Order: sequence, then C-alpha cells, then structure tokens
Amino acid sequence: ESFRAFQTYVKTYGEPQRLPYVSQYTPQQLYFLSYASMWCNNIRPEELRKQIEMYSTTPYKYRVNIALSNFQSFSDVFKCGPHSPMNMTDKCVFGDSN
Repeated sequence: ESFRAFQTYVKTYGEPQRLPYVSQYTPQQLYFLSYASMWCNNIRPEELRKQIEMYSTTPYKYRVNIALSNFQSFSDVFKCGPHSPMNMTDKCVFGDSN
C-alpha cells in the first residue's frame, strides 16, 4: 500500500522538506491531503443528483471520506476522536490497515 511505502521512505530518508504555507501539517497529514485533493471538486446539488442517477461511479466526496474514515492510519495522523465522522467505529478493513 502506498501509505506504508511513504512511511518507509520517511524512516529511510527523513522527513521531506515542507513549503512554508503547509508547514503546520506533518508529512503524513500532507500525504492524505494530497490524496484528497485529487478528488476535490465543487459540484452543485442538482449536478450531484444527476451524477448519482446517471453513472455507476461513486461521487468524489464519498471516494475520499468513506475510504479515509475506514483507514486507521488516517484517524491516527489527524487525531480523529472516537465516533467522529472521520473515525468510524466499525471500520471496513481489507488486509492490514497499518
């Protein structure tokens, strides 16, 4: 999995240099933010409804939020509290999640 590979890279080579405008985030947080930014969009409710009705793909918001809320490493990195929306209690885990 890519997050594990990223963690191995950081352990081997050290933390990557951060740009000043994102210095408040850890490298691990930036990893997840970069993943989420791939799916970032601003869609009107009527367009979202049409997308759900016409296509079999999952809307981007859910591709990010559901996947990450089921990933324990995400919850740990962002310190999501128990039962918070981004730290599901009953996680759907495929393989080793850490």
